[in-house]
Amino acid sequence: MGDRTHHEADLPLTRAEIEGLLGSFEPPSARDERAALLAASAASSSAEAGRTFLLSDSQLRVVGAVHAAFAAGLPTALRPLLRLAPACRVITVCEQTWREFIAASSRPGCFCPLEAAPLGGPLALEIGPAILYPMLDRLLGGSGREAQAPPQRALTAIEQRLSARLCGVLIEELRRAWQAAVPMDVTAGGIVSDPSGLNFVGPDEGVIAVEMDLSFEAARGPLRLCLPGKSLAPILDRLAAVRLAPDGRLAAPAADARRATAAHGGSTVELVAQLVDTTITRDELAHLEVGDIITTRHATADPVLVTIEGIPRFEARVGQQDGQRAVMISARVKGE
Repeated sequence: MGDRTHHEADLPLTRAEIEGLLGSFEPPSARDERAALLAASAASSSAEAGRTFLLSDSQLRVVGAVHAAFAAGLPTALRPLLRLAPACRVITVCEQTWREFIAASSRPGCFCPLEAAPLGGPLALEIGPAILYPMLDRLLGGSGREAQAPPQRALTAIEQRLSARLCGVLIEELRRAWQAAVPMDVTAGGIVSDPSGLNFVGPDEGVIAVEMDLSFEAARGPLRLCLPGKSLAPILDRLAAVRLAPDGRLAAPAADARRATAAHGGSTVELVAQLVDTTITRDELAHLEVGDIITTRHATADPVLVTIEGIPRFEARVGQQDGQRAVMISARVKGE
């Protein structure tokens, strides 16, 4: 099964057009190679014509919109852990086989099987080693800037625990992104190094592959999700009913927002202005006393993050009003 992205595909060239482009003056070896290419093109077109796709074009666009929202929310979600906001963008959303998905994976790597009710089966999340190890270095207090090839080995026990912590943030953001389309209860199934051991789908069964690019400083690597077709089967009707805004983003139903406001308008929610996260050494911790000053890399002019019920929503400036500490909302978090 070849890839089908949610972008409109170019129409294939006809045999006559290919002949015209290649021209009539070519050596025998080139003619033999061209004949092989034409035969392969014909076989591919025949397979394309007979293929049954997992999702319709509109359903595939919805999946793309969900993960675009996921990518937009990741910088803020990861900032408290990494002490910076990485950049993330969706590269492609396409149909392929499980065999093709794992063939493009790094092994050994970092794979996290996911359960997501009400889906009919598990999903798989992969963090590419090229971006995973710089993030682990940041979690351990480093800069993540060292330009070196990731180690060709399985994750250590400590690395697995830190990777699980990262995956926890990704899973929560994934749950939030799907909320506007099909609410899901996403849970992790542990960290594995080789996806070939994840036998929840046959090698030639169709999957939706979502590939994203995650980066900060000089570090860059893939973040990939695999959604097997049989796992998506129970929600196909709900995907078909999802509305997209004119700009291609998920559109929240206005009626749902009005009902929520009417039902819970008098309820209280937790709002937190998060000043800064920093790290200190164990020796510094052991000698910490009242009156000690802890300096951070957070400049006084930098905005702070405001969360509502644990979800990043706004950026704000710290100040005071009427003798009390206060924050002034300066911007919405990107993707909100």
